[in-house]
Amino acid sequence: MADKEKCGDRQTSMVRKRYDRVAPVYELLTPRAVWFSNQWRQKVWEETSGKVLEVGIGTGKNIPYYPDNIEITAIDLSEKMLQKAKQRAQKTNKDIKMHIMDVTNMDFPDSFFDTAVATFVFSSVPDPVAGLREVNRVLRPGARLVMLEYSQPRRQMQIYLRKFTDFVGSIIYGPFNKIRAEQLYMAGFENVREEKLRPRVAKLVIASKPGKEL
Repeated sequence: MADKEKCGDRQTSMVRKRYDRVAPVYELLTPRAVWFSNQWRQKVWEETSGKVLEVGIGTGKNIPYYPDNIEITAIDLSEKMLQKAKQRAQKTNKDIKMHIMDVTNMDFPDSFFDTAVATFVFSSVPDPVAGLREVNRVLRPGARLVMLEYSQPRRQMQIYLRKFTDFVGSIIYGPFNKIRAEQLYMAGFENVREEKLRPRVAKLVIASKPGKEL
């Protein structure tokens, strides 16, 4: 067990170092498929309400889409990515609480948030189920997790594009996980719904924590 924990810590440290290294040029290195993501991000934030946790804020690409009527707390593993997000936030009038934090070991109390959001995050978390369990813990009963993740394309050209971006991304960021509905169920979520988004290289995923809203 201790060896497994040390391995997990080592993998998390490697991910942090990768994102610290690429933070200055991260947006230039973003996979081309995510260039379509403005409308996807808008769709995600339309699903949020109340006290919201953004997991993996990165350079703050979602900040322009934050609704005015929510309270935002954001975390990221990389200090240098978070610095970029803070610079972006300064250009808006959004009040955002930002913390350097590992999604698999968050400092928030149980049942604290009304909504959690993660856009293209869990594909790079070394143990995505552990991270999803921790998100489940900090959500209130009946609260929702809203995610954007990469999907498996069907058309040949889309498959080639996905393989290329996966290959380039793995060199820069490390291995990518394929996030599947069963992983959310393993983490304690229910009512998992997936919606493919054009050009079918990404998907909107919505899941809820069991129980009635308090």
